[in-house]
Amino acid sequence: MIELAKFSRPGCRPCVAISHYIDELKETGALDGIVIAHYNTDNLSEEDLAKYKISSVPVLLFKRNGLEITRITGMTDQETIVDCVKMAREER
Repeated sequence: MIELAKFSRPGCRPCVAISHYIDELKETGALDGIVIAHYNTDNLSEEDLAKYKISSVPVLLFKRNGLEITRITGMTDQETIVDCVKMAREER
């Protein structure tokens, strides 16, 4: 199972842009089969933030079978998100 965990907070402009990118990628089918989880960092405990190593937002974590494959911290583009999805899908 491939999961994309998006960590963001309200009022964060890069977070909003990344959310739009994810919505557009879902429409194109680029994220088919990917489980997408959204986390508002304002609602997470300090322990959860430390567990996921979140010190700023936005953060996108790409996991395969529960293991982190790669992450993006900060603003990015759709192409980089797609590249990370491909990396997460690759069996090694």
